[in-house]
Amino acid sequence: MLMLGLLLSLFSCRDEQVAGTVALPETVPVTETTAMSLFNLPATADFSTVQATEKNNPHARKIKIRTEGTMSFTPGTTDCPAALWARYVGEGHASHLGLFTIEIAYCTDGINPLSPILGVQTAANGDQLFVRGVGGDPSANSLDFSYEGGTGRFENASGFVTLFFQFDYENLTWRNFGEGIISY
Repeated sequence: MLMLGLLLSLFSCRDEQVAGTVALPETVPVTETTAMSLFNLPATADFSTVQATEKNNPHARKIKIRTEGTMSFTPGTTDCPAALWARYVGEGHASHLGLFTIEIAYCTDGINPLSPILGVQTAANGDQLFVRGVGGDPSANSLDFSYEGGTGRFENASGFVTLFFQFDYENLTWRNFGEGIISY
């Protein structure tokens, strides 16, 4: 319940602030450094432990994901008055979710995240899966996300996924693919 409240407060009123935002104003150029801030996450999870725990869970399932979407960086929003509001929106296909949409958002100074990187994957039937960025490997263009509950069949979901990204900074688009373990 606490997590749901946190997510609702983080995502409330933000659509008006970033609606239609596709590119940064000329004063804040989109560069590889700006978009790569996703990779400057501190590792907060020991995935070897998570993986071993999830594999021993009879409800643990392998999950594979492919996603693509757009990214925007908005300076000076209410939520990030002295920073950039980074927002990644997309859609994709994943085992156990089918077709889904995703929104990931956080504050950044242009290099490092200044707030938790949180997201919501929404399946076609409306069930949601809550994700949190927990680590990354810049040399492999990979990011690690943990699953931390959701709604519907994902209410008590847990697990992790490692995603490999391709960013197109000129067109502000991204693609990824990856796999992990999910329990629900």
